[in-house]
Amino acid sequence: CVDHSGNIVVCDCNNHRIQVFTIDGVFVRAFGSHGNAAGQLDCPSGVCVDHSGNIVVCDCNNHRIQVFTIDGVFVRAFGSHGNAAGQLDCPSGVCVDHSGNIVVADTNNHRLQIFRSDGTFVRAFGASGSSQPPLHYPTGVCVDGADNIFAADFNHRIMQFRSDGTFVRAFGASGSSQPPLHYPTGVCVDGADNIFAADFNHRIMQFRSDGTF
Repeated sequence: CVDHSGNIVVCDCNNHRIQVFTIDGVFVRAFGSHGNAAGQLDCPSGVCVDHSGNIVVCDCNNHRIQVFTIDGVFVRAFGSHGNAAGQLDCPSGVCVDHSGNIVVADTNNHRLQIFRSDGTFVRAFGASGSSQPPLHYPTGVCVDGADNIFAADFNHRIMQFRSDGTFVRAFGASGSSQPPLHYPTGVCVDGADNIFAADFNHRIMQFRSDGTF
């Protein structure tokens, strides 16, 4: 992700740390070490920056979200291993909506969860048993200018929800007119609400806001 100064913030998963670079690729800082204490990481797999400039990290194998200042100072952690409301199982995608809520791809629980900036649970949605097609190992997650939530789903598609968790549409799967997605792992939205998906077929696929290729 990119912070408020234009620096690039990277999850260095197997080194269990976060690294920050300038837009030119010059190293700025690294923080985090392997472990499960406060501020330690175990395979960080998703990162974003909140409205205050704090760095929000999916601490995947510790099944929690951790928040750090832009300088790498630990602020808070929330979440624990499980499938109850507010619990996580290998979260691997995170973003912040326009209200400052933290949206988490709770990957192994096949759902999205929303938390307030202080870590208070708000809602969960997308799992099987609900009316929309269920999520399957969601990984990347992002929001557009209207706070619609997009999740990269291992069912070879992008799933779109409203901010309250209501299902809107799915797109990108085989059978549609465009080349099909294949295990998309990341998704983002630009300033014009175009949607970009990272595809296991070694390519980036771009869609309009209505899901059209």
